[in-house]
Amino acid sequence: MSDVSIDFLGQGLNSETAFALASTNGNTNVLRPFIGNDGRSYISVPTGEVDAAGKPVYRAQVTNSGATLRKNEWEWLDSMVVPVAKKRLQFVNRLRANGQVISFPNAYNHSVYTYQRNTDIGPATIGMNPRSRAENDRVTFDQVSLPLPIISKEIEMDAREIAIRRNGGVPLDTTMVEQAADRVAEYIEQLALGTLSTYTFNGFPLHGILNFPQRITGSFLNPSVSGWTPSMLFNSVISMVDAATNVNRFGPYDLYYSRGLMPFMLRDYTQNYDGGNLVNKISMIPSIQSVTMLDYLTGNQLVLVERSPSTAKVLVGMDITTVQWQENGGLSQKLRVMGMILPVMYRDANNSTGIVHYSGAATTV
Repeated sequence: MSDVSIDFLGQGLNSETAFALASTNGNTNVLRPFIGNDGRSYISVPTGEVDAAGKPVYRAQVTNSGATLRKNEWEWLDSMVVPVAKKRLQFVNRLRANGQVISFPNAYNHSVYTYQRNTDIGPATIGMNPRSRAENDRVTFDQVSLPLPIISKEIEMDAREIAIRRNGGVPLDTTMVEQAADRVAEYIEQLALGTLSTYTFNGFPLHGILNFPQRITGSFLNPSVSGWTPSMLFNSVISMVDAATNVNRFGPYDLYYSRGLMPFMLRDYTQNYDGGNLVNKISMIPSIQSVTMLDYLTGNQLVLVERSPSTAKVLVGMDITTVQWQENGGLSQKLRVMGMILPVMYRDANNSTGIVHYSGAATTV
């Protein structure tokens, strides 16, 4: 399967479908038409109301778009795509679970996201008289802009294949769509980690935790070096926590380690007693909330990320979804898995950040 694309405003979609998305604030339902019981094509449109759970309520509306799939087939497709994608989003899902999320419902109609960065204020005043004159203070602001690309992967299905399967009562073959979802999720995760090359649009870069220029960096002893012990890596983690607190980033933290460190992280911490492995030992540090291996971290790397919205977030402009349109008079059915889930790395105006990145580059004890 070829590379995933990172692009803007429907690259690969024909002009009609791209305009449909733009004119509906990126409502992907316009590209998810379904065949109703009466044989006509419908799309789901929001009513402006929400249900008891706070989710939007939709109604079916007749459309001129040529529908190929029935509603239950769309549900079947989604049930295959979403779980596959979520498995790959380890770091992204952690940020979302922590509430470090920016929801941007109409992000499709914007090319950049801009936020303000501010300096800190000075210390408080202490005194017995509440009327004592305190120092006036004022924060200063500047602006940071980030690009808002769409990550997508396109596949093609044959209309006859769909008809034959439906006639035989066989569910749609979702293999290609699942692979596309996997590829899209891989790119989303790697963008957030910073293991892809930096994405830039109109001079605005999109960074992850490993290529964020203001991250705190350091090194630890390569575990393959003779004389290495688990306590050395444990002490390196303590050093990472110290580096964060020294710039007033006091946690709590999530610690991520690379696949290359797995056999060392799971090794007994000491041979003197059954004290568990290094992961368990690090988890005992009060300010560290989780210790997780990330599939897309390679080599020997540790990353400490403060669990704070002022350190890192994910911007969700469009959750991973599948859209469909017809070509060649309806003989070719185009499917595109797409999403806009992007990393937002923060530093304040003093360049302080809660991201600490150490690599196992040291070769001498």
